[in-house]
Amino acid sequence: MLGQYTLHEKIGEGGYSSVRKCTDGIGIRYACKILPKDKNKRFRVQQEVYVMKALKKSSKIVRFIEAAKDENAYYIVQEWCRGGSVIRKIAHIAHVIA
Repeated sequence: MLGQYTLHEKIGEGGYSSVRKCTDGIGIRYACKILPKDKNKRFRVQQEVYVMKALKKSSKIVRFIEAAKDENAYYIVQEWCRGGSVIRKIAHIAHVIA
């Protein structure tokens, strides 16, 4: 549990974070990016949150919902987008074009 969000299964993993499905108290789905806490990631997380907030009104960017932290990790809750990984879609398109 993360505040008002319940974390569910892992749906992705990247170089410095993992992503889990989460829901709020009324069942709305979101994606939660989880970044293990260390000194080197603090600036990166702050920068990512700043950019996501600045681009919040763009219909082309995943919508930022909320950020939180605890003693172990940073959490970025963002809009749930169906259809799988963006990286997989880009790789598929690149393969089809090539």
